[in-house]
Amino acid sequence: MKKSLLAVAVLGAFAANAMAADVTLYGKVDTGFMYTNAKKGDNKSTNTFEMKSGITGGSRWGLKGSEDLGNGWKVGFLLESAFNSDTGMGESRLFHREASVNVSGPFGTLYAGRMGGVGGGSAASPISLWGMGSAFGTVWGNNSLDKTLQSNASRYDNSIAYASPSFAGVQVIAFYSMGGDSVKNTSGKENSEEVDRYYGLGGKYINGPIAVFGVVDQMNYTNGTNYDNKDSLGVTIGGSYDFGVAKVYATAQYFDNLMAGNSISKAGLAVKGGVGQQEGFAVSLSANIPLAGGNFKAQLGYADAEDIENSDLEAKRYVGGIGYQYPLSKRTFVYAGASYMHDQHENKSSKYKEKTAQVFAGLNHSF
Repeated sequence: MKKSLLAVAVLGAFAANAMAADVTLYGKVDTGFMYTNAKKGDNKSTNTFEMKSGITGGSRWGLKGSEDLGNGWKVGFLLESAFNSDTGMGESRLFHREASVNVSGPFGTLYAGRMGGVGGGSAASPISLWGMGSAFGTVWGNNSLDKTLQSNASRYDNSIAYASPSFAGVQVIAFYSMGGDSVKNTSGKENSEEVDRYYGLGGKYINGPIAVFGVVDQMNYTNGTNYDNKDSLGVTIGGSYDFGVAKVYATAQYFDNLMAGNSISKAGLAVKGGVGQQEGFAVSLSANIPLAGGNFKAQLGYADAEDIENSDLEAKRYVGGIGYQYPLSKRTFVYAGASYMHDQHENKSSKYKEKTAQVFAGLNHSF
């Protein structure tokens, strides 16, 4: 009896402390099935059917919390880890997605730690603006926005970010990483030319049915990483307007000196035979339409790039896709979608094409 009372007392004290600190355990489990038909060059097409994790949102779990310091000041934290819901396997480090602390007050919010950049494929980051540019956000297989737009920004260690308060719907965000990603840069002095350093400046305006964002960001590449040591530049503008019957999104981007071995090849737009940096532009148009109790989505995208040292090396990408999600509850929805992506790489003497078609369906549950 005494042991039971002691256990109840301990649990009660733990719960009280957790409530005082406002700590939340949260997560997402996304599991589906995907059929892919792929054809590379003159090779025969390949067909795969597989169970996939994170088709419409990366499977993850995390802890977040805050403490009210009084007089409008708060301190908070976010620890987030990814895993594959089809295998149970996790990332190479525990909190790969994010590990940050923040202090907020009348001046805005200051963040420090590992976070997603202000312009990039990390829409889950509290300071990323990328998800505002498409009805599909940064997920949904090859329908994702970062399959069309090109970006240096991912998640970076040793980062500092500032988000201003919102004035008349306008908010400004600044980001600087002193150490790149330690998974890729295992040596080198932090905040020096021995590591990749990313920084960006962004802003957004939200007022009723209209939402607009803009990002200017740059990567200071590690010395010796590429042959000419030119730092990258990205300029992205986009937004959406909610007409009621449909919410329409449009995004445009210019990029210069992006590494072929970085974001562009990650998204599959590497020039065949190119090994250097690339310049180009990308555009995306998409819509979300309420339909039969759920949401129908559609998107078209185009990207064009060339090697900055050899303009005869060119690449073009065409993306098109549809999707539908239907809520089963506030936290759970089922989804289905299809996409088609066509890459064309050219130089003076040859052409090379890649074609990928996907069909997928699954379930997404948040807790």
